[in-house]
Amino acid sequence: MRASRLANPTAAEALLRTFTQQSSDPPSPDGETVQAVAFTYDSSSPVVFQTIKPGQIMNRAVLLIEEGFDDPSAVIEFGTTAEPGLFLADDESTISSPGQTENDTLYPIVATDFLILTISPGASTMGSGILLYKLK
Repeated sequence: MRASRLANPTAAEALLRTFTQQSSDPPSPDGETVQAVAFTYDSSSPVVFQTIKPGQIMNRAVLLIEEGFDDPSAVIEFGTTAEPGLFLADDESTISSPGQTENDTLYPIVATDFLILTISPGASTMGSGILLYKLK
């Protein structure tokens, strides 16, 4: 299974603390960086936030929903401009309630592109979360 969903808020909070602590540290000697991107139902989309280059590796992506989106048709994808759902596809996460979806498959980057988060909130009037990812 490419992505897994964990409904344990305690595990989600612990993971968020771990990622947040690591993201303030300088890059590790092997060049791995941890990034956090906060979003809400009314964030502009797609969010384009980082250039990626051949030779880099997406090590892990975690979508942490803090407040569920109240439209059942709402979806979120994380990927590249060429493949918007490459790391987390819209059918791999449930964003209607708090929880966590993660993908720890290694993805080698083969072409220069941009990382994007696509938020399709439908008619949601609430919803928020954080995307955490490791890039090496």
